[in-house]
Amino acid sequence: MCGADIVSCATLADEPFICADWISPGSHLHLIGSFSLAMTEAEPQGSVCVDTEEALTKLGDLLNAIGIHR
Repeated sequence: MCGADIVSCATLADEPFICADWISPGSHLHLIGSFSLAMTEAEPQGSVCVDTEEALTKLGDLLNAIGIHR
């Protein structure tokens, strides 16, 4: 994944399998599989964008990235 501009994940992972060191600076990491608090696809890193406030109550990857631990 090093050198990729965009990395997308859609899994049912319950622990991170994408390491922050694998993503190059300036790359976009798109995580769409983490739809419950028990799920997470990547180590916390970088900036976070959401399209709904509901995400702040349900998404493991998002809560890890902004420092709210489950």
